[in-house]
Amino acid sequence: MFGSAVLLVLAFPTTEVGPLALLALVPLLVAVRTRSRWQRFRMGWLFGFAVELALFRWIPFTMTEMTSIAGPLTWLMAVAYALWHGLRFALFLTLAEPVWRAVSSRAAWLAPVAVALLYMVVEWLWPVIFPWALGHALWQAPGAGALLALQGVPLLTFVVALVNAGLAELWLHRRELQRAPDPASLSAGRAPLSVLVTLVIVFVPAFALSPSESDRAEDTIRVAIVQPNFTLAEKKKANMTTRKLLLDRIEAQIRALPRDTFDLVIASEGSFPMWWRLDADTVSDGAPSAMISATRRIQQAVAAGPHTHAIIGGLRQDEQQRTRNSAVHLGPDGKILGHYDKQTLVPFSEYMPFVDLFPALGEIRGVGNVLPGDVPCAFEIAGRGQPLHIACGICYESMFADLTRADAGNAEVLVNLTIDTWFGTSTAPRMHLMTQASRAAELGVPLLRSALTGISAQLDIHGRLVAALPVDVPGVLAATVVLSHDTTVFRSVGQLFAPAGAALVMLALIDAFIRRKTLWGRAA
Repeated sequence: MFGSAVLLVLAFPTTEVGPLALLALVPLLVAVRTRSRWQRFRMGWLFGFAVELALFRWIPFTMTEMTSIAGPLTWLMAVAYALWHGLRFALFLTLAEPVWRAVSSRAAWLAPVAVALLYMVVEWLWPVIFPWALGHALWQAPGAGALLALQGVPLLTFVVALVNAGLAELWLHRRELQRAPDPASLSAGRAPLSVLVTLVIVFVPAFALSPSESDRAEDTIRVAIVQPNFTLAEKKKANMTTRKLLLDRIEAQIRALPRDTFDLVIASEGSFPMWWRLDADTVSDGAPSAMISATRRIQQAVAAGPHTHAIIGGLRQDEQQRTRNSAVHLGPDGKILGHYDKQTLVPFSEYMPFVDLFPALGEIRGVGNVLPGDVPCAFEIAGRGQPLHIACGICYESMFADLTRADAGNAEVLVNLTIDTWFGTSTAPRMHLMTQASRAAELGVPLLRSALTGISAQLDIHGRLVAALPVDVPGVLAATVVLSHDTTVFRSVGQLFAPAGAALVMLALIDAFIRRKTLWGRAA
């Protein structure tokens, strides 16, 4: 069990040896085969707890640095997080045996497929705060983008789980296969063959329907991805003196960009350190407030420097003086053309859950009181020959496939503005990038990510990393972005594979319940 936990953790941003995920679950699946229901539950929960605590070990650091919660309580929060999310592994192992028995009693060679479907369904349905998936371990592997374009992360997870289930089945029946004169004649021996056939059935349409990049010169744009690198210490101060220094820095970065070179400039969430005044163009010049002056400085920097469209992240206050986390679209002359308010907020960071029930929670320092927006992002810039449509997600919300797909509209480019400053130099920025990269492949559009302290990155239409800026360095990533005119299956029809898998798993569980006395020789 602990061997499986170690292998799975190493497959993700610790050492990031992704192929380890293809066999990480094998020891666990082998170990639980002869266990009772409650033993499987306990082993799965302990396994999941260990994996989640290892992968999210940065939670105490972030809570200590950014809130007034005491040190021991931050570890208690990490433990609570790991206990909850570890339950999905407990549920999987509890249900794996009934599914395996029900399916193998009818067609043993399909048992690995059923177990893989079960894992995918549990992962897909389980409510999580930070949605990482088993399939994400292969986010940069050849062929991963094709699977994501076909049916998103659940299909990629299914493939990884299928290989694990097939290897476990092969190991469990190794002696039987060695004794048999014709292993192919054994139902257990046909299980690995069913894995190969299933992989072929999945990969052939995935590659056939995978989108391709345009080969026309007019279907490229040049983008400057700005990484301001406001440090954790600077963000923690958040006083007016510090904000003015940060404003000087981002203004200088934008103003220094070469004129008429880029089609678009993007700067991260929080890169504008004041509060945007969207009415800065219309307010009289008599005695402008500090926020109007700050907004105009960035407008003038865009006009005097790159002289192109810009999307820049920062806070603003709406007409009722409520805080919004926004992306502001400026034209080449610096005028404000539009804005987008973040819709999916981060719990325990931008808002405190249950604060209405427990008002004392609102007194915790470092937790914001941000209100969500309710309108999708839809920016338009002047492309090369025709308007170019851009969908913009802010930080956390780009981790959710259904939300991104629903809001994408006719976008040809995805922009993500992020703050990962709170995580320091932990594995979290890399893990955050890993989960967001799937959105590019699912929709078949390039993703441009500007992160305040990194990792800023360019990803192509297959979700592959083209270029990136490391953590904790200021800089500008000049990206030549190639567009695509193809539409992915996932973008066209949405998620069909996971609901279909859920229906099949439910049928297997119902069958196992009805035939429980036959399958176990007693009530399960």
